[in-house]
Amino acid sequence: MGLQPACFGRFWEHCKDVNTTMVLQQLVFSYSEDFNNLANWWLSEGAGRFGIRDAGRCVVSWPDDEGDTALSDISEPIIHRNGSQLGELFVTQLSDPALQEKLKTDADFVARLASLDGELDLLAQELVESQDQLVALYGLMHSAHHLVSIDEIVNRLTEVIEPLFEARTAFMVLQLPERPSIVAQSGESLAHDVLSDLVFSTLERTDYLLINDRANSPAESLDQLETVLAIPMSIRGEKSAVLGLVNNTAGPFQSPTIKLLRAISDFAVSRIESALMYEAHLQQMKQQTRLQTEMELAHDVQMSLMPQTLPQISNLEIATFAQPALSVGGDFYDYFIHDNDIFYFTLGDISGKGMSAALLMAMTRTTMRNTARLLNEPSPKAILDHVTDSLYDDFTEVGMFCTIFTGLYDATSGKLAYVNGGHSPVIFRRAGGHAHLIDATGPPLCVLPQHLAYEDQLHLAPGDLLIVATDGFNEARNGAGEMFDYERLLDLVDALADQSAQNIADRLVTAVAQFSEGQPQDDDQTIIVIKRNEHE
Repeated sequence: MGLQPACFGRFWEHCKDVNTTMVLQQLVFSYSEDFNNLANWWLSEGAGRFGIRDAGRCVVSWPDDEGDTALSDISEPIIHRNGSQLGELFVTQLSDPALQEKLKTDADFVARLASLDGELDLLAQELVESQDQLVALYGLMHSAHHLVSIDEIVNRLTEVIEPLFEARTAFMVLQLPERPSIVAQSGESLAHDVLSDLVFSTLERTDYLLINDRANSPAESLDQLETVLAIPMSIRGEKSAVLGLVNNTAGPFQSPTIKLLRAISDFAVSRIESALMYEAHLQQMKQQTRLQTEMELAHDVQMSLMPQTLPQISNLEIATFAQPALSVGGDFYDYFIHDNDIFYFTLGDISGKGMSAALLMAMTRTTMRNTARLLNEPSPKAILDHVTDSLYDDFTEVGMFCTIFTGLYDATSGKLAYVNGGHSPVIFRRAGGHAHLIDATGPPLCVLPQHLAYEDQLHLAPGDLLIVATDGFNEARNGAGEMFDYERLLDLVDALADQSAQNIADRLVTAVAQFSEGQPQDDDQTIIVIKRNEHE
């Protein structure tokens, strides 16, 4: 994804003749890799565009095509450290409130980059006017922009400041919580005990450690050092680093050197804190990617638990569909042909959504299937009684339950024995008649320690139609908050009744999707359509 900013000048907001648009363009150019990473994350989340605006005008965007950004779904101001607004980040085609906080974090990240970039430029310009050394310093600071590793930043700083200040030794020690200490030295190496005493003595101070006379050494091990200048550094509010020079070849350390080293230490703090922020951002992206991958794998595993091929029953047409609201869900269906051409099928809806419902769904589906296969004389009631005995404690511990419809169909007689455990919608339509809902014959599964449902029967004649779905169909909502409801569902079944089972399933799914277009899927959607052949 290419960037095409229109203006790049080494100025900052303190320059009266440079507006914030130019500042933002320069910032994007200087940190193009960081901005590309941010843009790619938002686009992968489904954003139409991600970019930066200034006074309502687009400064840069991903993709970089022209377009109206006056109305975006979410935006966050980029507030500079001095309180001024540099512009705003915007994202289109996303409106999830949970993403607003993520966009605010990104806006704070951009503001931090802007502050660091501005501080760097001002510092460099002031120093270039005062000393020839600043050419090397300017190169140091700008080269450090491209360093994202804390180790690289620390080592690069010591490598440059040792010849810059004409010191025999330059050192930096960084001690961050829960991380190994980083020690970098350039020039003549200091002994471990000397370096330790230097760091300890410096961190005790609020200003800096200056030794231009050995008589002023705070520790005996430091008596061998001719001159010392060390600056304590606070990273994220905690004193955890020291930057220093030892044995200045030009004699005692003077005020300009102290000021210059302090400026470099401030810059080092900014770069280290930026690197920590970048590390945290990368870690967050990795965690999100890993979670997304795991959820996609869980989705594939869950879908593989559903039957992959339709059974061949001489006088029945069968069609199915399943789509969880999240990556995984609590709906399931199952079927197989039992002995003596008895067709077993079931459809259930675990209360709730997400991973907890998915785990219980897998347990329930497996227990149902094993029970139906192993019972000598299976019946819907016997199956659900055994499943209740097996799973009641598990469901009770997590405060969940399962609405379920289970049937056994005898292809020879056309008789369907079923139990409806609190499930809806279950729709039955006689050939030439009108679709109506089938009432529950008992409570949901695992609400009570014993499943107090009774078994009922239907006779499927040629042309008769049975549809078992989950409430993700009738409770789907449109933009006005109106539900698809049972009445629309029944009318649609009547209108589609003469078609094949597969066409009926496809048209029902399409109708609900069109009704709720633009709205997130609130609940899992699962359906089984069973139709007895009209011509046998």
